[in-house]
Amino acid sequence: MTPSFYIYFAFIPAAIFFLIWMTIRIIEKNFHRYLYYKNHILFISGAICSLAVLIIVIVSFFIK
Repeated sequence: MTPSFYIYFAFIPAAIFFLIWMTIRIIEKNFHRYLYYKNHILFISGAICSLAVLIIVIVSFFIK
């Protein structure tokens, strides 16, 4: 069983999580007292993006 071309779409959620992480770092560096729920945002966005990557990888094995 080899994955199809659609496995490359798994990089999209990873890139979105990287952009969220970089945005939070920039906000924290400049306005650290305004960002109260940094860990919650990172945990939730990481969980959603990881789940999306898993779903895309699993589905890419079944689509030809």
